Amino acid sequence: MKQTRISDCHELNLKKIIDIRGRLDIIEDIKDLNNHTLNFKRCYILRDFNKENRGVHAHKKLYQVLLTLNGSFNINLFDGFESINHILKDGSAFLIVPGIWRELSNFKHNNVIVVMASELYDEDDYIHSKERFIEYKKLI
Repeated sequence: MKQTRISDCHELNLKKIIDIRGRLDIIEDIKDLNNHTLNFKRCYILRDFNKENRGVHAHKKLYQVLLTLNGSFNINLFDGFESINHILKDGSAFLIVPGIWRELSNFKHNNVIVVMASELYDEDDYIHSKERFIEYKKLI
């Protein structure tokens, strides 16, 4: 997905149901770039952060949804041409499409982030070098 841009990534509007029992946040029917519903094959939890940035890579095929369950953090996105910095707060969700460099930073105390991934782990899908990522995007 070399041609993807930052504008393809976006915050998700979670349906919230609030009643006397509490709040229910619903995540469903998330679409890929071809408007097909994504199926997520892997889920993992990030927590107990030190001062190091997380992410710091791009994926060639993988979609990710980041769910902020507690705290807030910054996500810096770069598509090979432009970059933005977005703050994700408690209770928010964000879709990152393939072909976008991401760096997560500025974690607040007791952050809990759930990441839903569209594919199983595949080291060949990762681009770990920003310079290599820029070259990958130039081959559009």
